[in-house]
Amino acid sequence: MSEKVQVLLVDDSKTARAFMQRAIQQGFSNVEVTEARHIEEAHQAFRQKKFQIAIIDNTLPRDAAGTDAGPDPGIDLLRDLRDGNLGQANRSVKTLFYTGTPTPELHDKVAQVGGDAYLEKAGADKAAQAAFNAAVVAFIKEHAPAAESAQKGDVGSGTPGNR
Repeated sequence: MSEKVQVLLVDDSKTARAFMQRAIQQGFSNVEVTEARHIEEAHQAFRQKKFQIAIIDNTLPRDAAGTDAGPDPGIDLLRDLRDGNLGQANRSVKTLFYTGTPTPELHDKVAQVGGDAYLEKAGADKAAQAAFNAAVVAFIKEHAPAAESAQKGDVGSGTPGNR
């Protein structure tokens, strides 16, 4: 088996992390996902490990206590990455940035700071969640060629397939 592709998933929503985690596990046999719930955990993860992919929500607390991290904490995290403040090894990590409050200005900020992709966070309905999860899996396939497809059921739905 080949070396695992390292993915960091940064989102304060346990539900969102669980849906994406499930979709990624169903989509790939050699991807290891590390989760971070807030900016401090993301900083710690980047300092401890080299990642090929980072999936970053824009709305995040600063720490476990839920301290407000300002207007665009995901952008600040992305900027720290690109500036090398979280280690040179992660400076070129491929980033999928997403938000539940998309604006043209935020899209422009992501591009200016060096984000690789920008997605609108999925709504609560299953079709929207399936489309979002499929986009996450497609991003990993495109930017981490070493990721091996698992071929397990319907990846987009985030629900277990027939085995």
